[in-house]
Amino acid sequence: MNLTDLKEFLDTPWAIVLGIFFLCASILIHELGHFLVARWRGLVVERFSIGFGPRLFGWEHNGVDYRVSAIPLGGYVALPQLAGVRGVEGASEYDAETLPPLSVWDKILVSLAGPAFNVLFALLLGSILWMTGRPVPASERTTSIGYVAQELSDADGARLPGPAWQAGLRPGDRILSIDGRSVEDWYGVAQAIATGSGQSPDGRRETVLAIDRDGQTLSLVANPVASPATGMREIGILPERAAVVGAVFPNSPAEKAGIRPGDVIVGADGHAVHHILAVGRLVSQTPPTPHTLSLRRGAETLTVALTPEIVTDNGTERPMIGVRWGDEPRATVYENPVKLVWNVIYMTYDVLRALVNPRSDISVSDMSGPVGITHALIVSAKTSTAMLLFFVLFINVNLAIVNLLPIPVLDGGHIVFAFVEKIVGKPVPQRLLAGSQTAFMALLLCLMAYITLHDIFREIDIFRTNREVEKAEKTPPPVFVEEAPAPAQTAPEAPAPANK
Repeated sequence: MNLTDLKEFLDTPWAIVLGIFFLCASILIHELGHFLVARWRGLVVERFSIGFGPRLFGWEHNGVDYRVSAIPLGGYVALPQLAGVRGVEGASEYDAETLPPLSVWDKILVSLAGPAFNVLFALLLGSILWMTGRPVPASERTTSIGYVAQELSDADGARLPGPAWQAGLRPGDRILSIDGRSVEDWYGVAQAIATGSGQSPDGRRETVLAIDRDGQTLSLVANPVASPATGMREIGILPERAAVVGAVFPNSPAEKAGIRPGDVIVGADGHAVHHILAVGRLVSQTPPTPHTLSLRRGAETLTVALTPEIVTDNGTERPMIGVRWGDEPRATVYENPVKLVWNVIYMTYDVLRALVNPRSDISVSDMSGPVGITHALIVSAKTSTAMLLFFVLFINVNLAIVNLLPIPVLDGGHIVFAFVEKIVGKPVPQRLLAGSQTAFMALLLCLMAYITLHDIFREIDIFRTNREVEKAEKTPPPVFVEEAPAPAQTAPEAPAPANK
């Protein structure tokens, strides 16, 4: 990446502000839950901080220091009556031993309040989306297979037969379940494969798929490979996507055959077309051969014949028919907010379960930190307001679940300590609380640094990929040579008269 590229990458202040705003808003909602319940239960509140570390700016009101701190990796409400992390929250002006003791239920309620507020906020956002609807590409709402790769590369770059193709999966098959889990959309399909942990008796990765093919239910077993891009499992399938023609190049075989923008290619050489790549696979044959395409134009079905032409496209000679694919159809979905939030809860649990499963290919480096989350917020905002609200909902549910993990520095750790106190009949020693929280906070900060580093590497790769796509889009379209007109037919010259 040169300096010009870096400047363009960073020259999006509005996007950065937007991402930080929604990330901080989600943290604010979480900490507001702790704060309000602590006030309700009569606890002493010393600080309300967005971020950790040194104070950047803020104000004081009614004895509470409201501040924004230097490390934007979360936030906290300093409650001297609860064990705090003094190395991160800072020294307290109160002596915890002189303050009124808290009941076990006070500790549990205050600890639960943050995650509960995130879930309530997610339900509010879900209710808004339920009323307004959320535009979703048709390919994300299906479980039907559109394309099956016959070859894939593994994490080492070696070319291997496509696992799905070898297993017998074919375009048009509808996936019913994966490893015994039913799937309702393509996101569920992709996640079930990526987070799978099945293994065959000989130790290979294994995914069991139940599919519907022409009304018959089949059970097929695929052996996934590790994706070179993510390291997660993949089997080489894409969802069904309509082959919508967006543009037709001048003098191309498509134009000469009468194909128009807006036409949908539904068949080729007597076979159904379920994805644009199926047309590309057909056209790429060398030398070019004639093909018959079936088109849907409104309510009309047409059949055209054409032969691809070899042209130079982006510096490479290859057969083409001369079309540019259009955007796929979108459908507006109205999802019940309770079901939507529950689905996100299950997806988050599924990833966490895979993270601790030694047979899974999910690792900590696949998680996203502030950098990755901010980027996703920016992309969502550029897509639509509805997508932005959906991703903020997703963040809040994740924030709630992660904070409920039984780790000393998190809310779940406070709840565990409270239950231990209830069982043994006396509080956990203050030194043990403070020591465990400080140790786990150090581990958590190291983990966040590790995740953020991988986030940065991923963002650089995404940026480079987007630059290549933009460069390809700016490349002049391939030029199809207009056929030269046939020479005019002229009468043969009369023979010269013979000499007499």
